[in-house]
Amino acid sequence: MSFEFDIYKTPPGQKEIDSVREQARQEYDAVWKRMKPFVVGAAVALALLLVFQFTIMIPYIADPGANRTILAIVGIFIPYMAFLVFVISNNARHRFIENPRKAAKATIDGLEPASDAELAELAELLSEGDEYRDIAAYKARVDVLGRRMVKGELDAIERWLDKREAEQKAAARAARIEARKKARAAAAGQTVS
Repeated sequence: MSFEFDIYKTPPGQKEIDSVREQARQEYDAVWKRMKPFVVGAAVALALLLVFQFTIMIPYIADPGANRTILAIVGIFIPYMAFLVFVISNNARHRFIENPRKAAKATIDGLEPASDAELAELAELLSEGDEYRDIAAYKARVDVLGRRMVKGELDAIERWLDKREAEQKAAARAARIEARKKARAAAAGQTVS
């Protein structure tokens, strides 16, 4: 579950934020409920391998007339099988438990109200000038809704600032390259004449 904010779109209302937060909490709780059976299943699989080793393989190895080919095959097979159980269970745990848990936690954290210090930092940024009018317009739309900004909205503002800074750097770099081309063309024109 994810909830993305965009400063160019209409901000969500408090009811929508509360609804999404509750869904994320339910998802988070459901993921933790899946953890116990998963861990028990992986432990049972490894325990079965150990039981097989102790009850079948060790007595078979102790028998002097045991087929050495079977011993070699099973002796090589058991460690690889244990490794395979570990890899499959670890990948499944990440896919079905860790990734959804992290996404739900990020959504819950992003929908927490912004602190006074964060809002003061935003107010200071907005007081710097007219270049942040898009952010000011978004903040005004949130204020009209009568709710406090949430951390996810501050993250969206931060992404907007990062994107803007990258665009400004790219434009400045393009201008420098263009200026160098013009200087080279002028220098080449002077040497030719």
